Amino acid sequence: MTGNAYELEVGSSYYDFFLGVNLQAQNITTHSLPAFAGGSMADGTPHYVNATATFEIAWAWLHWKWVSSYIHAGPARSVLYDRSGGSNDWGFGYRYGGGVAASLSQFSIYADLYKTGLVFGDGPATGFSSASGLTVGIAFRR
Repeated sequence: MTGNAYELEVGSSYYDFFLGVNLQAQNITTHSLPAFAGGSMADGTPHYVNATATFEIAWAWLHWKWVSSYIHAGPARSVLYDRSGGSNDWGFGYRYGGGVAASLSQFSIYADLYKTGLVFGDGPATGFSSASGLTVGIAFRR
């Protein structure tokens, strides 16, 4: 069983630029909480849970009617949590990508293709790890 990934981004924009903090959690299931918080290690549950925070800057470089395109990049900090032993390992890296958004008034529907690269000093993920993905979501801007 593979868990889901969730993402939240909060920030501020100025004309075509956006500065914000992006939070991602990977391998999240109904059993993702540690045992002391009511979770359990069910068979097939992901052994590790990963959370990554990125300080990003984005530039919306193309606007056409209600559609826009953007690119983003920034440094990342990640924690890999071992659900069975309770230990965690920290990593540093980067995240970059780009996407398209369809906007109407203050709401947007977007698709974002990204790449994350992380370096862990020790633990089960020692060395370089990378992940890429596609996020589809809803954005609210005021």
